[in-house]
Amino acid sequence: MIWLTVRAASICDDACRGFDSPETTMSRPLISLKAGAVTFTALWTAWMMWWSGSYSSVNLVILTLLGTLVGYLWYRAMRWQFERMGMLPRREDQAK
Repeated sequence: MIWLTVRAASICDDACRGFDSPETTMSRPLISLKAGAVTFTALWTAWMMWWSGSYSSVNLVILTLLGTLVGYLWYRAMRWQFERMGMLPRREDQAK
């Protein structure tokens, strides 16, 4: 939603929208990365179920476990890459 298109937002100043405190907006920078990992896991598992052609419960359990592992590995790889690129704070910087 663009603030310029909202009629009520024209009355509100920047403090009303939360622009005065960017730390509240970025207090949890990993939320979108975790949501992406969950989405990737669900899509990967669904794709593998469709691709295998077998919809048995054993296949569902195995692919769900593998999807969870793949999603976790994807999350760790993306977090490492984003930290390396400077898009996320490094863990050693957070400890200080």
